[in-house]
Amino acid sequence: MDEELVFSLIDHFSDVEDPRLDRTKKHLVIDIIAITVMATISGMHNWIEIVDWATGNEKWLKTILKLPGGIPSHDTFGRVFSLIKPDAFQEAFSLWVESIKINFPSREIIALDGKTLRGSTFNKKDSLSTSVSIVSAWACKSGLTLAQISTHLKKNEGEKKTMEKIIDHIDIRGNIITIDANGATPSIISKIAEREGDCVIGLKNNQMIAYELAKKLFSNEEKKKSIKRITKEDSGHGREEKRTYELLTLENIKSDELKKEIEKFKTKWPSIISLGRVVSEVFKGKEYSFDERYFLTSLIDEKEFSESARAHWGVENSLHWQMDVTFREDYCRVRLGHASANLGLIRRLALNLLKNEIQSKKSIRRKQLLCNFDKNYLLKILMGI
Repeated sequence: MDEELVFSLIDHFSDVEDPRLDRTKKHLVIDIIAITVMATISGMHNWIEIVDWATGNEKWLKTILKLPGGIPSHDTFGRVFSLIKPDAFQEAFSLWVESIKINFPSREIIALDGKTLRGSTFNKKDSLSTSVSIVSAWACKSGLTLAQISTHLKKNEGEKKTMEKIIDHIDIRGNIITIDANGATPSIISKIAEREGDCVIGLKNNQMIAYELAKKLFSNEEKKKSIKRITKEDSGHGREEKRTYELLTLENIKSDELKKEIEKFKTKWPSIISLGRVVSEVFKGKEYSFDERYFLTSLIDEKEFSESARAHWGVENSLHWQMDVTFREDYCRVRLGHASANLGLIRRLALNLLKNEIQSKKSIRRKQLLCNFDKNYLLKILMGI
């Protein structure tokens, strides 16, 4: 590579171990990774499109990459990425996130959520065990993926175990972790407390005792005086929504009737200080809908609770939506070995890089198109400027 054009992202991937035998190394693994990253940033979705992009830009690529064997075939891309262990990719990604200049807020809201790569599922009887899921840690205020770990959806593996791993992998001290009801387990919540983070965790009947206690407390007329509330209203497109965020701190509850239930709850969830509820009322013409959701939380401030409960859905709108619509992730049929997990991580790298470019106000898709037309802009994206 031309040293003046070495970009920080590829530098961090240079330590990824080449899994091939020496006699089969016609192409450099760093060249294969670099082309995949650049082509994905430029809007390519699979190995064939990536090879077509590289072939069309071969002359330019030779100014920044070695390419001793020319442009690799799509089979070579697929084979190499199927052999690279996802852990190595994750480590390189984490080091890159630490190196780029991002002004993270002093108290970030980090949403943990999993997304199944639908195209990774084989048509087998036990198809669930062949599906790949990627659990991401999404910084809601910064709009960036901090980390992601892939897992196969099968026994003794899956989103809950992966969430515990990702909590260990990132610095959550002083930040607020949000998870849907899938994360309402004592092991996950205690790990967040051990790592000195706060939490807002969805609560459903998968934790029946805690769920029933929350319903009783929020419906009890005597306890309503102790509930702290914030109400927010939105309207648009003929739709009006009223959301009421309620927070009930357990230490403020004095109840002989529920004393044993509260003590049992505190024994199981020692780091949970409050219970939360969000009541949503939607009016659309003559139609009316009502919904209520409950939460376990270590917060005591109703404003922080409302911001965190609302911000969690940013992982769906800003990350998963982009993966499905802009990067067409669910349509990708890459399945061999670790390839689907590694390519899924590359897509999230690409989204991070594109979001990190804030000088222009273009959409992600327009930035991708500009990367195709303007290679100086592509290099700017890669350098994290």
